[in-house]
Amino acid sequence: MIEKLDYAMVPTGFAHCFNGNCKSADHCLRHQIVRFIPDTHWSISVVNPACTNSDGDCKAFMADTPVQYAVGMDHLLDRIPYKEAKCIKQRLLMTYGKNKFYQFKRKERIFSPEDQHYIQQVFLNNGVEEEPTFDSWKTGYRWTKG
Repeated sequence: MIEKLDYAMVPTGFAHCFNGNCKSADHCLRHQIVRFIPDTHWSISVVNPACTNSDGDCKAFMADTPVQYAVGMDHLLDRIPYKEAKCIKQRLLMTYGKNKFYQFKRKERIFSPEDQHYIQQVFLNNGVEEEPTFDSWKTGYRWTKG
């Protein structure tokens, strides 16, 4: 159960669920965030009650398990030999594109656990066994099903 939440982190249009009778309500992100809706929000997006399933087997269910996001990569390639660092940077630019790559660099976008794993694989594929070094870490929730 979520004890504290900065509601500003909830994406616009994220569907909320008011089905408190659901067996999964105590661990469903869609239901848990309902308690944190600020009075200043005139309307929100809601899961159609007819589409919810109280037995706990609901298509709208999203786990309220926190995940670790990495933020920034100012020193990602600092301790890596130039040749490998150049190849890694090129691979990341090819994968994410210039815009997304520099959004990560400027800390406008955070690295999901999948992004972190991918970068670690790129390091390994280039003979670098050292763990990638990100600038900081941020705990959050998965706002998309995946």
